Amino acid sequence: MANLDGSLVLTTESRSGNTPEPTGESESLWVEKAKKKKKKVWDPLAERPPRRKSKRHRFQEESLLTSTEEGVYQSKTKETRVAYEALLSVIQEQLGGRQLSIVSDAANKILVVLKNETIMNPDKKKEIEKMLNPIPNHVLNQLVSIGRLITDFQDGGDASGSAVANGDDALDDDMCVALEFDIENKEEDSDLDVVQEDDEIVEPNGSNAMLMGCGIDNNDMWEANEGGFNVQDIDACWIQRKISLAYEQQIHPEQCQKLAEEVLKILAEGDDREVENKLLLHLHSEKFPLIKYLLQNRLKIVWCIRLGKAENQDEMKKIAEEIVGFGPYLAAILEQLHATRATAMERQKILEKCIREEARPLKDKGRRELTDRGVENCWLKGQHQSLDLENLAFEQGRYFLEKKKCGLPEGSFRRYSKGYEEIHVPKLNPKPLDPTKKLIKVSSMPDWAQPTFKGMTQLNRVQSKVYKTALFKADNVLLCAPTRAGKLMWHYSPCFSRLRCTRILIVDSTIEYDVKVRGLSEDQTLTHEQIDETQIIVTTPEKWDIITRESGTNTQLVKLFIIDKIHLLHDNRGPVLESVVARTVRQIETTKEHIRLVGLSATLPIYKDVALFLRVDLKKGLFHFDNSYRPVPLAQQYIGIRVRKPLQRFQLMNDVCYEKVMEVAGNHQILIFVHSRKETAKTAYAIRDIALANDLLSFGFAIHHEGMTRRDSQLVEDLVADGHVQVLVSTGTLAWGTNLPAHTVIFKGTQVYNQEKGSVCAQVMQILGRAGRPQYDSYGEGIIITGHSEMQYYLSLMNQQLPTESQFVSKLADQRNAETVLGTVQNAREACNWIGYTHLYVRMLRNPTLYGLAPDIYSAATILDRNNLVKNDRKSGYFQVTDLGRIASYHYITHGTISTYNEHLKPTMGDEELCWLFSLSEEFKYVTVRPDEKTELAKLLDRVPIPIKESLEEPSAKINVLLQAYILELEGLSLTFDMVFITQNAGRLMHAIFEIVIKRGWAQLAEEALNLCKMVNERMWGVQIPLRQFNGIANDILMKLEMNYLAWESYHDLSSQEIGELIHAPNMGRILHKFIPKLNLAAYVQPITRIVLRVELTITPDFKWEDRIHGYVEPFWVIVEDNDRECILHHEYFMLKKQHINEDHTLSFTVPIYEPLPSHYFISVVSDRWLDSQTILPASFRHLILPEKYPPPTELLDLRPLPVAALRNPSYEALLSRF
Repeated sequence: MANLDGSLVLTTESRSGNTPEPTGESESLWVEKAKKKKKKVWDPLAERPPRRKSKRHRFQEESLLTSTEEGVYQSKTKETRVAYEALLSVIQEQLGGRQLSIVSDAANKILVVLKNETIMNPDKKKEIEKMLNPIPNHVLNQLVSIGRLITDFQDGGDASGSAVANGDDALDDDMCVALEFDIENKEEDSDLDVVQEDDEIVEPNGSNAMLMGCGIDNNDMWEANEGGFNVQDIDACWIQRKISLAYEQQIHPEQCQKLAEEVLKILAEGDDREVENKLLLHLHSEKFPLIKYLLQNRLKIVWCIRLGKAENQDEMKKIAEEIVGFGPYLAAILEQLHATRATAMERQKILEKCIREEARPLKDKGRRELTDRGVENCWLKGQHQSLDLENLAFEQGRYFLEKKKCGLPEGSFRRYSKGYEEIHVPKLNPKPLDPTKKLIKVSSMPDWAQPTFKGMTQLNRVQSKVYKTALFKADNVLLCAPTRAGKLMWHYSPCFSRLRCTRILIVDSTIEYDVKVRGLSEDQTLTHEQIDETQIIVTTPEKWDIITRESGTNTQLVKLFIIDKIHLLHDNRGPVLESVVARTVRQIETTKEHIRLVGLSATLPIYKDVALFLRVDLKKGLFHFDNSYRPVPLAQQYIGIRVRKPLQRFQLMNDVCYEKVMEVAGNHQILIFVHSRKETAKTAYAIRDIALANDLLSFGFAIHHEGMTRRDSQLVEDLVADGHVQVLVSTGTLAWGTNLPAHTVIFKGTQVYNQEKGSVCAQVMQILGRAGRPQYDSYGEGIIITGHSEMQYYLSLMNQQLPTESQFVSKLADQRNAETVLGTVQNAREACNWIGYTHLYVRMLRNPTLYGLAPDIYSAATILDRNNLVKNDRKSGYFQVTDLGRIASYHYITHGTISTYNEHLKPTMGDEELCWLFSLSEEFKYVTVRPDEKTELAKLLDRVPIPIKESLEEPSAKINVLLQAYILELEGLSLTFDMVFITQNAGRLMHAIFEIVIKRGWAQLAEEALNLCKMVNERMWGVQIPLRQFNGIANDILMKLEMNYLAWESYHDLSSQEIGELIHAPNMGRILHKFIPKLNLAAYVQPITRIVLRVELTITPDFKWEDRIHGYVEPFWVIVEDNDRECILHHEYFMLKKQHINEDHTLSFTVPIYEPLPSHYFISVVSDRWLDSQTILPASFRHLILPEKYPPPTELLDLRPLPVAALRNPSYEALLSRF
């Protein structure tokens, strides 16, 4: 029985003789067009995975119902679980930052060795060192001690698992499932035929090409999507819907209905083994997740469907009696069904009632006339259903592939080896230059443009074609070209034609030129004055999104907007790019001032859609170049590891990397890119050790990563440039910051632990761009070593077949909130127009079936309204922004996080509760607690000063611990990667909490929240001396000051000489004295009415300004509190600028007063940056005289009337003479 998609073939016919196995030689993936029309016949020699010759695969005793990953130890008691976690921690320390699956697999194998009493400790050490690095004796003793504590380990399962894993059939679960059936009346042994079909061959666009599918199945996706099994969801058509879902809606409805009836009949008869075999024959093994799901819930499905088909109460009672007769298991199901189950007639009545209730408001609304107010013909004309935007977003994110097959050029071939599969894509030879088109000479270019191309005599083909449009026109441009095609030069060329009168924004790139250039990132901010002085701003999409969200910024000075790597629209950062571009285009239409948009990217399959999104004229500004324009042709290899066991997969990846190195070693230089600093050394050592084992020289290796000193990294770069290093193992930073190409580039591993599910697609393209040296190589070679399940993604990515789909739906609500705060989207009509500027809108018009339905603005508005970010007036369609919405927009926070803060904030919270609330932020939803981390987390838990009540099983406890460990400046942690991610978001999240609190007027909690913000930013606790915030002070001096136990307020009263005597260093007294920021306050209060008080506050700076310390401005909070210091009556933000340091600053504001009149108010001026920089002034009301409570009316003055003649106007006098 043949599998339709070619990923697996199962047969129940026995075959005599041994089935030939593949020889490992290359097999072409190219087939002549005539062969396509022939009926596919199975060929035992074609594309078959390697198998053993004479071993028969028996069906294992456990069925699909009980199948689990073999050899995985599961602790049964709390004590053994703690010991197992300690074992994982020790192994992780030896392996160094490996994935949990690798560490767990190594732990299971080590436990097998430790529990083997027939092996002595020296032999155990040798066996363990085969899996780990060489370990000292104390580590071995530690492992043995932990092994004794694990008393419930049984190696039977692991042994059986090893027997399979050691064979050739240990394939990745993502690839296929090896099964075999016992055949009746057949006694001879035979192999189970597991064959991959010949791939379908097509010719896109009439050219010679190969279309292949990688046979990728995600067995876990079904269970993840289904979640828990709910019997109340089962009706008569339940199986039919599940089958349609499994076939991705590509099965005919009649065939689907017929298949559903057969499946229901199979589930109702026979034992589990028989049902399992029949389902495999009907649904095929590639639908294994569905089969397993049906088997696990077999009886529930059968009886629930029978109940769903019941036509009346009598039939339902009869079926219920049968269910009760089968025992308590099914009786419990019946109890669940009775809660909401109704007959078909009752369900129809309920449905009709719901329809009438939904239609009633529509009928009433139709009777009323809707005023225009900007929403005529809008979505208010109908009753809208709120959609779940998260479910509408692509769950796979960047890995989403609409097309399941990838077309490759002629000459591509596949090769099977033990444990992995290779796909080779040949290099594309450059197209000959059109004799009618000449390359542009640099000498013929304008003088102001020639320095950009210093060292070049002429432009290449790509640059020459774009030359006139880029330099001499103001049209929007989209340039799609392969890596190393010279796109970087066009960062500069459009710039210099506008440098005299404009500001230029470049997103995600770097430039060097003799102009005023500044960076703008999450770690570096610019004031308005700095932006005015800057001619070129290099920034990230996220930072520019934050800047443009604030109205009043001078972003209108930008006249050229260059977006590098715009193919990231398909990535998780894509929604940010869409929002920024849409905001820019709307600004152009509103202000009528042109801003040139320039998009640069690798080759894109749907470049025309991206051009429409950028408002590019397809005839004038669109330039697309395929891989044949690459200066050095690139040959590609994709290696998919198919081994099932994680540790074996990891070891095989090193072996494959070594084999690829040996293929070109001695002839060319090789760059190997890995994902972490530790991995650079470990990979280099692994390749060296394999070389030593094969009696080869182990010289010519080097490593490079961002953690090295500048001297060491420069030495490595020089050795590589001079050819002394043959193999360089590096992190991805080398591809971005240093120009060190090599003939062969290997990308080792693509599974990266990332809390934000970040992408490595841009990194892969940038890294493979390093392959091939234009001066020395005729071609380059790029090799990607990855899991088999990810092969098709990278094949599509690197061969221009990965559609740039929009991810905007996932961030629709947050971006809609930002536009509402900015004022550009104030009603439903403007929201619909705003969607029309996004890439999502373009793609939905092109591919409506993929996205399903239009983006529902009503759903986004409902989400924001429910979370109190906006107020949605459904009658008029207008949106009103709230304080929470502004805080979420300005601090770049999701609506889920703001909703959590709003729900849990209480005025009685302290530091402990604030840290707990911070750990609940939605930004950390992907942070998990791995078992191998718990030992280190437990140690940190004893060192942090703020107690944590949550269990270490909770991710919130891990986030809380790492936040405090960051403040403590603990170094050498294996959790540094998680700590960096958490602390990158800590500053803005903490400040958002503070602003919510201050808006609510909670004085004490606001002070604690602001102090916690400053502790995170300065990495110091409030109990430490504040002088630790200033760089340049020796640690021994700070310790002397802390040992004096002198209150910080007392330092303001000491002279520089007294401070020098205090620390026994007179020369340092003057330096320390000027570091202490101080403000003097004076207030004048005047009652306006009995309930309103006018305050004039005079602020006088009393410290010396240092640019190195204070920068351009110093921010402060001016807060007025009641006499109990519990309620905030007034607050405002005050900026002290450098040029006004010697002046008095006067603020005027009003505050309410209440009866009985309080004795005083407190006026505080608190620094937004520095700890303990606070000045408090009590404003006394002792001599305050309020206006009378009920003032008498003004008395009439006793004045003598004037005669009419005083008017001196006859007409007026005649008019008044009658009175």
